[in-house]
Amino acid sequence: MDVQVVRVKDHVGFYTCDEKGERTRFPDTDIGDIPKKGCQFVSIDQAYNFYKDYGKRAGFDVRKGGHYKPKTGEDPSLKWFLCSREGTNENAEKNVEKGEVLMSENSEVTENSGVTEFSKVTENGKLKKKRNRGSFRCGCLAKIRIKKIEGNLYEVYTFIEGHNHPLVAEKDMIFMKSSRDLGYTKQHFLFQASNANFGPSTGFRLLKQLCGGFDRVGATVVDCKNQKKKINLFIGDRDAQMAVEKLLSRKMHSPGFYVTYKTCDAVIFVV
Repeated sequence: MDVQVVRVKDHVGFYTCDEKGERTRFPDTDIGDIPKKGCQFVSIDQAYNFYKDYGKRAGFDVRKGGHYKPKTGEDPSLKWFLCSREGTNENAEKNVEKGEVLMSENSEVTENSGVTEFSKVTENGKLKKKRNRGSFRCGCLAKIRIKKIEGNLYEVYTFIEGHNHPLVAEKDMIFMKSSRDLGYTKQHFLFQASNANFGPSTGFRLLKQLCGGFDRVGATVVDCKNQKKKINLFIGDRDAQMAVEKLLSRKMHSPGFYVTYKTCDAVIFVV
């Protein structure tokens, strides 16, 4: 049976059907520069950025794969980059097979609580709540492999172009992970909104109004929440000290304002 090539109207590229009816999808040929066997790069980062930019134009996200690093060398001699939907989520499949029970943070651990080897128990004897997240991996084989050659260059020696899943439509590429970028200006805006007691969801809606639409923000509400989480992790246990420094600064600039504090057993008392 001859391989039939069919153009997909609403997506980038085309797909081919084999004898079993399985489809292999390829990006369009007019999307710009594409990886080829024998391409050379001066560094691993340059190769990754090139393949990432190619995936952004082709309609798929890219992630870093494994590498081989010889004992005598400092830099990896082999490196490969994969489609983000490569492989399968084995842990999720094992959890489904074993019938893992998802419990809340306030659930006590007892003999009949359904604790499995995948459950996480905290120090106070309670089960940590786990997210029931689906997996987007489907065993896609699209990838490139590079190897180190003479002159400290890296050369593409394997390039698999076909995907076993639909590529992202052109109108939806703005929501791809590679297309989302929460720059410094937007991060600073979210931080200022947080100081005014506006949460990340409200900050995202404000950005939507300022930018003219959800598709022009360049990020999602989840990205805004993750940014807030990063700030909280950076502050850590220093939030009490920051509050004290703010009060002392107000005391310095306001003669009528008085404040004093003392520490006792790692606890700060402010008067």
